[in-house]
Amino acid sequence: MKYISLSSVSSAYDANVSTTTNRFWGLIGILSALDSVVRPSVSYNFFSYKASEKLDSLFIISDDKGTGYRKDTVRSVMFCKDWVHCLSEGGLLKNSSTPNVYNVMTWYFRNRPFADEVTVSDLLKQFLEELHLSIETARQFFLFDKTDITFSEDKYSETDLLSQIGLSSVNITAERNTVAAKPGDFTRGPLLQPLYASQDVVRCFLLTPFDFSQYYLNSDTEEEETLVLASQGCRDFLRKLLRKLYRPTRIFHYWNRRLQHRRSISESTDAELVSSLITGNY
Repeated sequence: MKYISLSSVSSAYDANVSTTTNRFWGLIGILSALDSVVRPSVSYNFFSYKASEKLDSLFIISDDKGTGYRKDTVRSVMFCKDWVHCLSEGGLLKNSSTPNVYNVMTWYFRNRPFADEVTVSDLLKQFLEELHLSIETARQFFLFDKTDITFSEDKYSETDLLSQIGLSSVNITAERNTVAAKPGDFTRGPLLQPLYASQDVVRCFLLTPFDFSQYYLNSDTEEEETLVLASQGCRDFLRKLLRKLYRPTRIFHYWNRRLQHRRSISESTDAELVSSLITGNY
């Protein structure tokens, strides 16, 4: 068995600090907790403890990672149409930087033992599979400039890593700070909690503490795709919601009854309004 070496792990952390933010790593935790390849405008449910435990394993620099997360808490995430290109606007990247996939992968696998015959290419394939990213999406998400990754027969000590990256407390962030809360805590942690608190994040994806599809299900498709509230304006959203909830005939009869009481509006105006509601052009 072999592990990624201390020098490679600490170098990867330094490189990631210059390109990624806490929010970025919160997203990495969420992606790792999904069960299928990410597609835009689709609601995905996931168990929150999976994201939390993954992030704790990376950002608690101690052999004791702790436990205590509920196993039955379900959250939902839905990505907008162009979510990869909105990461900088959502505060997930620093200075519009693009993170290097090998640096992110190195930190992601920092605790993982591998068979001696495993290559860096094998790790890259496994990394993208665990994040449920297609190759096409990954090439928009990351830079693929190769970096040197070395291995060791023995895993480094967490104390040595803490010293290498220049921090003293075991609960660290992706931005070279320390915190009192557990890094993977959804309510107080620095990686996941900001994904709820920032309005900028909804430019990229919508994260909810409940099953999103139960409330905003698009029943017109077998795939149960849902409306993207974060990426649509109110006008666009209401138009789509009407299309999903009411058939055109019901809309026609509803507005026809309303229009009978609006004598002050011209007949031509009424006809145009009903037509626009049926066609969705309003």
